[in-house]
Amino acid sequence: MNSMKYSLLFENEFSEQKRALEKAEKIVLYGNSVIACILDVVISELGYEAKCSIFERGRFLSQEENNVNIERTVIILCSARALTRQDMKKDALHYFPGTFIFDFFAIYYIWITKIVKRKCDYEKFAETLFLCRQEKCVPNIDSINTFYCNLKCKECSNGIQYRRKKRKISSNLQIIYLNKFTEKLPICQCNFQGGEVFTDIDFSTFIEDHSHNPRVAIFTVATNGTILPKDETFMSIKRIGAMIRISDYGNISKQKEAIIAKCKKFSIPCFTFPMAEKWRKFGEYYKRNRKKDELKQISQECCFGTHDLMFIENKIYCCLRTLYANAVGDDTEAMRLNTLDLNSNFTYEELERFIHGKELWRMCDYCDFPMKVIAPAEQL
Repeated sequence: MNSMKYSLLFENEFSEQKRALEKAEKIVLYGNSVIACILDVVISELGYEAKCSIFERGRFLSQEENNVNIERTVIILCSARALTRQDMKKDALHYFPGTFIFDFFAIYYIWITKIVKRKCDYEKFAETLFLCRQEKCVPNIDSINTFYCNLKCKECSNGIQYRRKKRKISSNLQIIYLNKFTEKLPICQCNFQGGEVFTDIDFSTFIEDHSHNPRVAIFTVATNGTILPKDETFMSIKRIGAMIRISDYGNISKQKEAIIAKCKKFSIPCFTFPMAEKWRKFGEYYKRNRKKDELKQISQECCFGTHDLMFIENKIYCCLRTLYANAVGDDTEAMRLNTLDLNSNFTYEELERFIHGKELWRMCDYCDFPMKVIAPAEQL
């Protein structure tokens, strides 16, 4: 199937979904996720009047009654992971038998191309979504825009507090290497992160430059909720169809409510991680000399690892701990094997091996395990 047919595929899928959405009294967003947050805005901007409710682990999050009119209910599976969607569908058929169930890809494609009108090649974008649906992609990557941060978190996993040279990242270089990287594999979700992203006065340019690459499906913006950016920044976030993810650090996140209000004003999806969010302590950075079998087991059980690919100009770091090693100036074999140099002539097979963390077990020797759960954002 060539790329010209992918857009037609999603348009045809949506034409069927549209009929069900027009008749629906309730739209169930299955799974409390970033995707569900985005779809709440998507459905509103596409003009559907049915009430959206998030359903997670056998219950509605809004404490409403579980009794629904099955014939007038639509289920949207809110996960980018194929196996998770399979499990969701199985559960949905148990809780809502006979309902019309579909994933988010087609309706998201329509929103980005018809409502947001993101400035990129829509045929290639459709192909990207198709590959993401099949998980032939990089699931998640953090694009670092700056090493500046207005906080000094004692346990910052990125090691920002230990970087001697604070600087913002060149948008031009980041885009050159993003394009080279995505020639091999598309990205499902790209999260803009710092430091603190809103310390960068050129953040709008940084994210809009990224959005022209059709090989990236979803954009999110991570902030600590301490800075209220100008309206121009919110407008840029809206123009690329991104969402904002606020880490709620209680009294530290002084601008959280103001950011939420701006997101509502500009109709930007906004997801707040609650104050109950906990950090995990990696421990002091030194080699613990564990055995290989033990390290491989740790790499399988750890909640970080390949879930965290960090992208800075011409380098991608597998796992936060590898980026931390870079921050403190380490140069071990373990670090080098978990750092991809985008200047190199890497193959598709080498990239696959890297993003699946085949050598990540080596970095696990530089962390405590199990990690202690600590309160978030304790300041130095």
